[in-house]
Amino acid sequence: MPELPEVETVRRGLQPVLEGAR
Repeated sequence: MPELPEVETVRRGLQPVLEGAR
């Protein structure tokens, strides 16, 4: 996967959501 700042921001934003989904 390409290292893009936008992708990193989205992934970071999804991290807490994915953890909360668990």
